[in-house]
Amino acid sequence: MDYKQMEYFVKICQVRSFSAAARELYVTPQGISKSMDKLERELGAPLFARTRTGIELTAMGQELYKHAQPHL
Repeated sequence: MDYKQMEYFVKICQVRSFSAAARELYVTPQGISKSMDKLERELGAPLFARTRTGIELTAMGQELYKHAQPHL
């Protein structure tokens, strides 16, 4: 897990969208998605539940956000 992954993760949580986070961070949506896939693999658990209306945080995602958000 690195700083960029955490920065991307927190922004996604704040805006509830991979594409909106990518726009705000000036990166490609593919770059954000790839980074989050890698983070989920490193942690061994999904962080997001993708729905028709957007994304929701999983229990693991909520826990990570609670710890990461104050540091960024």
